Amino acid sequence: MRGKKDRRQGKHVLGAILIGFSAVVIATALILTSTESSSPPPNQTVLLIDVTDPLSAQERTSLTNKISILFSSSPNTTFSVYEIVDDPTKPPSPVTDETSPLKTVANVNPLAEHRSDIEDDWKASTSSLMTGIDQATQGKPSQRSPILESVQWVALRELTAPQAISVPRKLIIVSDLLQHTEEFSLYKGIPDFSLLKSNPNYGKLKTNLVDVDVELWVLRNHTKDATKLADLWRRIIFDQGGTVSKIVPIP
Repeated sequence: MRGKKDRRQGKHVLGAILIGFSAVVIATALILTSTESSSPPPNQTVLLIDVTDPLSAQERTSLTNKISILFSSSPNTTFSVYEIVDDPTKPPSPVTDETSPLKTVANVNPLAEHRSDIEDDWKASTSSLMTGIDQATQGKPSQRSPILESVQWVALRELTAPQAISVPRKLIIVSDLLQHTEEFSLYKGIPDFSLLKSNPNYGKLKTNLVDVDVELWVLRNHTKDATKLADLWRRIIFDQGGTVSKIVPIP
């Protein structure tokens, strides 16, 4: 028979195991809580796609490839994708209701998230967005191209909203950059920026792009003056407080 000493030792061992297990549970909970509380808010990227002229098959393929690379190389980012509509008095339309944060599998926290769940969310989000983009870029040609109006709309709706001010923000404009409305058009020629700046209609279309990183994805086959247009738009963006970090030719 075991003596009292043996029974006491057994209780001590069991107590030590329970204490150790409790410590592991508490430590894991603290790690998860710390991970969740310390995770930075998602970056914000807005794609504004000019579909007032249909894109060719080559342009759609090039655009699809570039957006796929963008999605896969931008962890912890919320994407919103809009198309420029014909009516300058209306806001650009979202190509899909899907604006969930997209996160690459490589950046999954194994203690807080399941890889399979992230993969499923990733596939669903990107598939919805890419389908919407493909449909939008095959529309009919429009009479007007209110690019500046659309930039103003997404800046107000997305980029200067209270919840967006404290996070890194990017605006990607996919367009031939040929603004064309009754009030203001670049179809007649590309003016010097100094002349453009004195135009009162341009003043009405300015917006706040302070601290916004802007990329111009230029549909260069739609115009002979893509380089000159891109330079003008670089000055327009700078005048509104933003910075053009990249000019990408499409295709």
